[in-house]
Amino acid sequence: RKYLERHGEDALAGRPKLARRYRHVACIPACDELETLPQTLASLSQAREAEDALVIVVVNGRVDGDIRVHDANEKLAQQLQDIGSLAKEPIAEGSFQNLGLVLVDRYSDGLRLPADQGVGLARKLAADLALAWITDGSIDGPWIRSTDADVSVPPSYWEAPRKAAGDRSAVIYPFAHVPEGDALQRQALANYEAYLRYYVHGLKQAGSPYAFHTIGSLICFHHEAYAQVRGMPKRQAGEDFYLLNKLAKVGRVET
Repeated sequence: RKYLERHGEDALAGRPKLARRYRHVACIPACDELETLPQTLASLSQAREAEDALVIVVVNGRVDGDIRVHDANEKLAQQLQDIGSLAKEPIAEGSFQNLGLVLVDRYSDGLRLPADQGVGLARKLAADLALAWITDGSIDGPWIRSTDADVSVPPSYWEAPRKAAGDRSAVIYPFAHVPEGDALQRQALANYEAYLRYYVHGLKQAGSPYAFHTIGSLICFHHEAYAQVRGMPKRQAGEDFYLLNKLAKVGRVET
């Protein structure tokens, strides 16, 4: 409660009371994701225990963003409002298939993000909302998941954090990139992924407490640890890296 009072985003003051209780929550920032977000939501809805899960989507654009991006965000929000029976409000609750769905409006004129902030602020808005609803008892589970608008999750996505306990502040999900493009592009992607894994393996071999992947779509963190480190950094990029480095100082990051 101290974190929410001192460091929570102002938008929390206008949050609605959830229509039902949930056990799980995930946060997604979405900017110019008209083609990919519906597929991500479908993937989340097919994971086990999805009927007890809430997904908070912050559709966002910066005030200095391209008009094409703003138009795409408007179309995405309209699609979600139609599918999920969502009211056109700054924070609206509805559903997507068997998932609970909250849409946060940071795409409309007057609600867009500042020019010097971006995905970090969008993630923070969603995570702060999740923390507030956990604090007031609307969400039972202690874990907040953070993912992206262009991923497919495993069937165990909603279940996995149950195994995390004790001194753990965060859990990092395993990952694999989906090959795409021509043969040269697929090989480049394979090389890049091998580099990511080799780097973390080297950190483990060296005994580093920071031997984990810092990729935004893989993160699941405990709500108390999130409050301890004063939330998500409001950066245009790298917010996932800096959050995990802070979380590693208050508990173990499990991979």
